[in-house]
Amino acid sequence: MLTEILLLLALQTVLFVWSWGLEENHRLTLVERDIYLSDLPDELEGLTILQVSDLHDCAYGKDGRELMALASTLPYDFMAVTGDLFDRHHPARCKNALNFAAWAVRRGPVYFCEGNHEQNLPLYERQYREKLKKLGVILLENTHVIMQTGGCQWTLAGVQDRVGTDVLKHALSGPGFRLLLAHRPEDLPRYAAAGASLVLSGHGHGGQWCLLGRGIYAPGQGFFPRYTKGVYCMGRTAMHVSSGAGSHKQWIPRFFNPPCIELLTLHRG
Repeated sequence: MLTEILLLLALQTVLFVWSWGLEENHRLTLVERDIYLSDLPDELEGLTILQVSDLHDCAYGKDGRELMALASTLPYDFMAVTGDLFDRHHPARCKNALNFAAWAVRRGPVYFCEGNHEQNLPLYERQYREKLKKLGVILLENTHVIMQTGGCQWTLAGVQDRVGTDVLKHALSGPGFRLLLAHRPEDLPRYAAAGASLVLSGHGHGGQWCLLGRGIYAPGQGFFPRYTKGVYCMGRTAMHVSSGAGSHKQWIPRFFNPPCIELLTLHRG
C-alpha cells in the first residue's frame, strides 16, 4: 500500500512539474539587459534597442495584442528583429508576423535580418519580403546603413543566413562602431574576425528545454549548446543572444524557458 501511495505521489509530482514547465511556453515575458562595451562611443551611451527574435509567426492574444501591448510600454530607439519572424512549417498563414511588423513600424524604426526560416520559405522571397519593405521595415541583406547619433557616425549591419566571409566583411565595412544583426550565434568567431563590435543574434530558442538553468538543445549547436541566451564575448566583440519570442510548440515545446522580448541598453564600460 505504501509503495502504491509513493508511486502515485511521484507521478503527480512529475505531472505537476511537467505542466508547470510547459505553461511557460505560452507566457510572453520581458527581459531587460544592460550591455557594457569598452569601445562604445560616448554618443551611444544609453542607446536602447528592442530585440525581437524567432517569433515564428506566433500570436499572443487575438491578432498578437499581448505582444504589442508589452512592447508598447517600452522606450527604445529602434527595434532589431533578428530572424525567423516567419515560420516555414506554416508558409501560407503568416499573418501574425505581418501584423506585428505593421504595428512595429508605426512605433519607430525596425531593422530586420533573415533567419533560416526565411531562407527556406519560398513564399518569403516571392511575397513576404516585399510586404515587409512596403510596410517600412528596413531589410539588412548583407549590407549596412550608416547611423548618425549626435556627432557620431556608426554602422548598423545585417546579414542573411549562412553567408560567406567576404559577404560578412562587406556588410561590416562601414565606419566606427559596428553593430551586426546576424541570426546564428554559433558563428561568433567569424563575426569577431570580421570586426563586429556588437552582434545581436537568436536562433537557439534559449536552449529549448532548460534544466538547472542550462539549455539542453539549440538548432545549429546540438545538445548542451554554448550560446543560448545572454551576453558572450570574444576578443573585442560582444554578442547578445535572444532566447526568442516564439514557442515552436508544434514541434518541440519550450520547457522552463518562457518566450521573451528583450530591451537592451548599451553602456560604456
